Amino acid sequence: MPVESKMLFNDLSTEIIFHIFDYFSNNDIIYTFFYLNQRLHNLLLNNKRYLNYFKLPTRNLSIWKNILPNISSQIEILNISTIDITFQFSLFPNLKSIIISSSHGFPDEEVISIIECDIFKYLHCLIIKENKIFSDTRSNDSIIKENNIFKKFFILKIPYKLFNIYH
Repeated sequence: MPVESKMLFNDLSTEIIFHIFDYFSNNDIIYTFFYLNQRLHNLLLNNKRYLNYFKLPTRNLSIWKNILPNISSQIEILNISTIDITFQFSLFPNLKSIIISSSHGFPDEEVISIIECDIFKYLHCLIIKENKIFSDTRSNDSIIKENNIFKKFFILKIPYKLFNIYH
């Protein structure tokens, strides 16, 4: 008669769990395992590599609103791919890099809110990857607004290690 053996995920060694994590994005790891049990919760909080890069979620925002206050101080790189920015940048006090990436473009107001936030002057890296950074219409007002935004980048004299704009 064969003996049945059960192994639970929580019984796995930390090293094996880390190997499993290698197959997931940081967001997936946090979303799936952060509240699963106390061991995994502590494991994630104590291992910065899973928390330092964060892609702003576009779904399940109610769940993320509960998770973000617990991890936001450890996030150093924030990838924004939605025009729906529903949080304050002050939530991320250790933010060093912002990546803005969207094929739909960002409204002028959203880009301005990012540039004018207090944390902006402490960034080391700013990457903008877009087809349309500003509104579709190329009126004089939008060109002036665009020029003013780019002036702000350089007037602040921020010693960016990396500043890229991809169109």
